[in-house]
Amino acid sequence: MSLIETIRLSFVNIMANPQRSFLTVLGIIIGIAGVVILVSVGESFRMFVVEQLQAADATAINIVPANTFLFADEDTEIDRRPLTRADAEALLSTNTSSNITNVVVDLQISVAIEANGRSVGLPLLGVTPDHIDVDNVNLVMGRFISTEDEAQLARVVVVPDILVYELFSDTDPLGKQVTINGYDFRIIGVSTGVGFGPTNYVPLSVVQQRLGGDQLSHPDEVSSITVIAADESQVGDVIDHVTNVLRQRHGIAPGDRDTFDVISVSELAESVTQVIVGLTAFLALIGGMSLLVGGVGIMNIMLVSVTQRTREIGLRRAVGARQRDILFQFLIEAIVLSLCGGILGILVGAAGIVLIGSLATILAEITIIQSVSPIAVLIATSFSIITGIIFGLYPAQQAARMIPIDALRHE
Repeated sequence: MSLIETIRLSFVNIMANPQRSFLTVLGIIIGIAGVVILVSVGESFRMFVVEQLQAADATAINIVPANTFLFADEDTEIDRRPLTRADAEALLSTNTSSNITNVVVDLQISVAIEANGRSVGLPLLGVTPDHIDVDNVNLVMGRFISTEDEAQLARVVVVPDILVYELFSDTDPLGKQVTINGYDFRIIGVSTGVGFGPTNYVPLSVVQQRLGGDQLSHPDEVSSITVIAADESQVGDVIDHVTNVLRQRHGIAPGDRDTFDVISVSELAESVTQVIVGLTAFLALIGGMSLLVGGVGIMNIMLVSVTQRTREIGLRRAVGARQRDILFQFLIEAIVLSLCGGILGILVGAAGIVLIGSLATILAEITIIQSVSPIAVLIATSFSIITGIIFGLYPAQQAARMIPIDALRHE
């Protein structure tokens, strides 16, 4: 019997009991749908992160306290000494080769922003005026933090457009007041499409001396320092300079671990991508564990099918069918059954991705690619075939090992 004829007979046998077949592959459908959704959404998020990081200046070098990044090594106990604004000034003043063009600091804290009787919790970033150039802040109206604002401890804020919609609807927000941790601030600008989420900007001096409070361990503390190299080819030299200066300022002995992490934008993109890919693979593996349930269902129904078709097996053997022909027939049937569940799972997963993408756009204003990743389709198809082979092999062997005369006598 040819392969095409075997596949055709497999479909005939499956469609002979459509309800039973559907219930059999339900576990496969759920497992494949889970894998498709997790892999596709993970790939979409990875692309989003890479695009955000690639949009940043390739000459930018970020310095943060040690173990700030998710992928940092936390096995070694280190001194939790914070970075300070004085550290940033030292990096610029000790630069003698002109390979550093700018050094920018920022300080992030969590705040509650209130206006018109409503309260919203969002990150707040204390910045200096030149932060707008380094972070590519996109202003849609108003202005950014100025040198005068920084010097005079002016209570002014640049808010994200999402906050404007939340607190002021469609009215012009410029000049209006918001309350941040009990202090009144005047809105001087509105930004959009910045970084990985909505951020409020206020003068760094105001955060350090007014809003920081218990969140700061040092009055001059900053969350991160961004150093801009004169050229992308000089990034390595700048990293060496930064490391040497900060180790000396922090009193780190030779052989001791740094109390800070220095990483370039390209290294950050690579590291974050590795974390996302690893997490996506892990979640997809967990989602795929339901395939075991579907596989057991396929094995069970195939064993029942072998029992019900014992006389058919005996008849085929009597007219010349070999053991491998019987084995091949039932194995193909199990694979087809599993593959049908995989196809339905891909369709369900595609619908789930569209639903998740729509909800993310409506509720969080995050754009997720609403399409099935080719990698997800390849993984789902492979899993379906492998599941059919693994869980269909035993029933197929049971059928192939039947003695023809005993099979013909079976009632």
